[in-house]
Amino acid sequence: MIGYTACNQAVLTEDFRIRRLTPKETWRLQGFSGSAFERASKVNSDTQLYRQAGNSVSVPVIFAIAQRLKYRNF
Repeated sequence: MIGYTACNQAVLTEDFRIRRLTPKETWRLQGFSGSAFERASKVNSDTQLYRQAGNSVSVPVIFAIAQRLKYRNF
């Protein structure tokens, strides 16, 4: 049986385990290096690290877009 919160978001069930991504995982998914995360984690709280990852753009995606634009005539 699945439980729901007031916001209608699923919570933990008896059959499945749902876990939150760590701040480091969110940074790595956005394409940042481990060393960039380590520097940021020394001066920021986990909450701030989550915000920074959420407000960032994926570095590999932006790089790929820039490479494609480089070869087009605009």
